[in-house]
Order: sequence, then structure tokens, then C-alpha cells
Amino acid sequence: MANVTFETLNPNAPLFSELKSGNYSWWENIKKDDRLYIEIRKDNYINVYFEGGNVAKLEYRSKDNTIQTSTHSKYLHGNGDDYVECSLDKDLETIITNIKKYYSKTKDEKEKGKEKEEWSEKYIQSQYIINYRSKYIDSEFAYKDDSFDIRIDLIECINGELRFVELKTIDDGRMLKKTDNNPEVVEQVEAYKNFISNNNP
Repeated sequence: MANVTFETLNPNAPLFSELKSGNYSWWENIKKDDRLYIEIRKDNYINVYFEGGNVAKLEYRSKDNTIQTSTHSKYLHGNGDDYVECSLDKDLETIITNIKKYYSKTKDEKEKGKEKEEWSEKYIQSQYIINYRSKYIDSEFAYKDDSFDIRIDLIECINGELRFVELKTIDDGRMLKKTDNNPEVVEQVEAYKNFISNNNP
């Protein structure tokens, strides 16, 4: 896997300029839809999420100067295991319906009749973002170089200070102590601490 660093993000990338043009009514609708949240990725593409499920990936297609929108085929067609092009004008509600139906990291817990708040870490993550949009500015932040390979659940910004949040449900096995070791969550937070120390300007 290639390094995932900060150098590739370009605020003037064609995708962002194209979206600013105002030529995409579906983009304006996405921004106004309070069920959804938008995240800019370091390789100059955008993900749109609903309840932790990836509604669409937005990329600039240079061969015809357009924006390509794609989603998981299961969210569009109810089957398949690849990504396919979609129309966020026509397909948004179908995609949302199918994310509700198919997306869960812990489907067996869902089938036991628990509410989403109890069984889905991704759902909980999404609700933090939806309800506190000015506070949580990113999720699933990934960084990889020769020293670090981390993925952080939530990035919080308070008074200009960035904070990393590791999200776990109470029954997550990684919260439990291993024999002669700390729980895995402690190791994760230690890795965040080291990453912050090494990258503090």
C-alpha cells in the first residue's frame, strides 16, 4: 500500500473547482440534505455518507471534464460486490434505502433486535457528525508512512485545537484486557499520541 500523507491534497484540484461552478443541482441538494455528511479525502476526491455507509464517491474525470459519481452496486441494485456509476439526481433515495437495508458491521447484532444505537459503531459515529457538524470535521482519517499506519474514527476541532477520537461500543472486545497486556484500545490511543507528537508543528 502506498503512503497516505498530506502532500497530495490540493484545494485547487479540478473536482473542487468544478463543484464550485454551480452547474450541479444534485450537489446543492446533497449539501442541504441533513441526513448526509460530506468528507474531502487527501487524494482530491469526496465521499458522501449516510449512517456510516458510503452513498457515493465523487471524482473528477479528466477525459471529459466531468464529475464521476459511483456507489457500491449493492446500494444501487441490491446485489453485487463492486462499485458502479450512479446518478445522485435519480438514485439517491434508492441508495439510502439500500444502505439502511444492507449496511452493518455487526449484522448478527442487528438480527437480535437491538436498536442501531446499540449495535452499530458506524451509526453512532454518523450521529456525532450529523448532530455536531461544526465540531467533528472528519472521520476515518487515514495516515501511512514509514513510521505510522493509523486510521482514526473521528477528528474533533475545539477552539482551533484538533483532537483524535477513538470510538468503541461498550461490548467491543478490544475494550477488554488481554492476558499480561493492555486492551487494544489503549494501544490505539498510544499510537495516536505518538503520531501527534511526531507531527506537532
